[in-house]
Parts: sequence; structure tokens; C-alpha cells
Amino acid sequence: MCCRCSFITDEQIEEAFVYLANRILSRKQVLERKPNVEPFQYNSEFNKLGQRIKELEANGEYFSRELPFLIFERAKAFYNKAQINDWEYNTEKMKHAFTGLEPLQEFDRELFLKVIKQITIHANRRLSFEFINGLILDSTY
Repeated sequence: MCCRCSFITDEQIEEAFVYLANRILSRKQVLERKPNVEPFQYNSEFNKLGQRIKELEANGEYFSRELPFLIFERAKAFYNKAQINDWEYNTEKMKHAFTGLEPLQEFDRELFLKVIKQITIHANRRLSFEFINGLILDSTY
């Protein structure tokens, strides 16, 4: 039985990044693509905790031992469902990073570290580069 393993080198990742960076430099409007954002989900736990807090307050139970616990749990429930929308901020950071650059002839480590959030390596010799603003561009190696 033969195992066909496909390894990727740093150089292949760097070449794919140079290709995508040059694609962005030739068509900067690519940076304006907004990622799909999941709609806000109803948070029933947050609402239940809020209702219980209102009940305690309505009954004048401001010194109840339960109240600080409920307030903390409600904050935790809110935080767990919170969504940060920093697309505009990170898109501006990317525009600034690409401003004044000529097409890349070689890998630019500083640019890479400024604009790449993560890379996904797929089994079919495809790479997905996720930029800091949520833009995902694919390349092959």
C-alpha cells in the first residue's frame, strides 16, 4: 500500500502570498469585499437572566446574594454572543499596508504579518488566505 503525502514548504506559501498580494495591488477594489456576516442570534439565556434581575429589583431585593451572580452570568451570556464588526478598521489597515507598493518580486514578511490572519491548507493543493478584514482569497501550490 502506498501513501501519497503532499507536503507544503514555506517557499510555496510565500509564493502563493506574493501572487495574491500582487492580485490585490492590481485590483485594490478587492479589499472592499465585505465578508458574509452571520445575523444576530436571539440570546434566550441573556433575556431570562435579565428578567430575573428585573424581578429581584421590582421586589426591592437589592441586597439579595443572587443579584450579583445573575448580573455576572448575564454579562457572560452577552459576551458569548457578542460580535465584533471591525471590517472597516481592518480594511483601512490593509489599504495603508498596500499603499505605495509596487508589484512584489519576492516575499514581504512585514506585509504578510500585517495583513494575514490565517491560512488554511486544503488537501487538493489549494491554500485559503484569510486577511485581517475577513477577505478570503485562494491560491494553489
